Amino acid sequence: MTPPKQASPAAPLDIDKAAVEFRSDEYELDYQEAYETFLLTSRLGSKRSRAMALALLTVAGAVMTVYYALDPRRLDAFILAAMAILVFLAVVLAPGLRASSGAKAVKRARGTYRISMGPGFITTPDGERWPLKGDKKARAFETGKLFAMRPDRLHTFCLPKRILSEAQLAEVRAILQESGLEFHGLEETGAGGSAQSGKP
Repeated sequence: MTPPKQASPAAPLDIDKAAVEFRSDEYELDYQEAYETFLLTSRLGSKRSRAMALALLTVAGAVMTVYYALDPRRLDAFILAAMAILVFLAVVLAPGLRASSGAKAVKRARGTYRISMGPGFITTPDGERWPLKGDKKARAFETGKLFAMRPDRLHTFCLPKRILSEAQLAEVRAILQESGLEFHGLEETGAGGSAQSGKP
């Protein structure tokens, strides 16, 4: 699964097959898995930083609204309040709308996926290998149900835990932790203790 093309990615890696530490079985994605992946990978910054930004926007909008209510002649206060509200709505709604659009596209495609991973790389569906840290904003997330990976602006991967054994869960987690990208584990995504593999 990949988002619309926006820029040229890093060059594919030429890595010996012996370096591969994990190979998945073939799998399909449902809407919810794709939606969660796009939602996680589209958001920049931590939950705390996003919450602080939203709080500041809320306070700014409220203050400007009060100023305008006290003196309707203050059009500057009205304009600033309206801008704060619009930015707030964009910050809150835009990631979800983009994720929904991407998930619908994945569902319509009804594709099947298979990935391989090793130290610092992941394969694309066409068999090419790409760096897990393909740009400065490369990041990955682990939730109770999946691993979501965004190595660069052109590639997004979802690996559902239902197809993984406990040993494979540990392999994928270790690869992501050691690849130098921004990795958000279970304790950060709010899914601590709920990890479930689908294979014995």
